[in-house]
Amino acid sequence: LESAISDLESAISDLDNAFSDLDNAFSDLDNAHSGLDTAHSDLESAISKKKITIIKNFLCFFDKLMQIAYGLSSYFRIERIFNPYSINLEEKYMGKGPKHNENIIGRALNALQTIAPDAKFNNLGLTEISAQAELCMAPRRKIVEIKTMKGEQIVVREAEDEKMLKMLERIILGILNDERFGEDSALYEAFGYVRKSSRRSGLTRRKKKEVTPMP
Repeated sequence: LESAISDLESAISDLDNAFSDLDNAFSDLDNAHSGLDTAHSDLESAISKKKITIIKNFLCFFDKLMQIAYGLSSYFRIERIFNPYSINLEEKYMGKGPKHNENIIGRALNALQTIAPDAKFNNLGLTEISAQAELCMAPRRKIVEIKTMKGEQIVVREAEDEKMLKMLERIILGILNDERFGEDSALYEAFGYVRKSSRRSGLTRRKKKEVTPMP
């Protein structure tokens, strides 16, 4: 009986050590994952900012160039060559990304609001453009909300998983100390561990027993 009690105490001690090692491993994994997410986010942010800066500079230069060209064409009475209606905006801008399109929409709204809020061009004015702009921006806001919600739910998931794992630790220790079950029970095996009777026996007793972690 004393030998059995000693083996049980040793098994409980080994199990505590195993759970402690598992907690440390999960902690290291969380830290590594957090560091990777931060690095990836910083990289994406840097690339995005660089692209936006280049595009903005190019568009500003292009707008100034078109203004000069249109001014010269007006002076020489050849407006038809640089008529803005001859530019196919769909072919010019579509396919370059939603952020690029958002910049085009914002610039158009700002131009109409500040210069010609009541004017109509081909039966289209600020009212019609503003309504369509809202339809364009609504899904963008929804995407931001979804991304935020995803991050929040990941935090909740990790916290609840940690609570569950601690509860399972208590259950395993209870099974080991319960006379009806113990280390050689079917219930212990059903939790993903190896029964005591199923382990390999050797001539020398191991100082520390191996406990198979829960799958």
